[in-house]
Amino acid sequence: MLILVNIAEIDGVGNVLAQSGPCGIDQQGFIRVGQMIFDIADLNQLMQTGKADMVLLHEMGHVS
Repeated sequence: MLILVNIAEIDGVGNVLAQSGPCGIDQQGFIRVGQMIFDIADLNQLMQTGKADMVLLHEMGHVS
């Protein structure tokens, strides 16, 4: 599975930290490609508080 990661503006500080989901499914129904987008306004705080890994894993779950 390939997961593409993008850092962009979503809604500013707070609220939506990230969003993700599958975007490429093969003929057997397996997810082959997904995308995660992290809100640039929240990224520094997530990294400073040690919560970035938790959010990353959470978003990976939405892809699969």
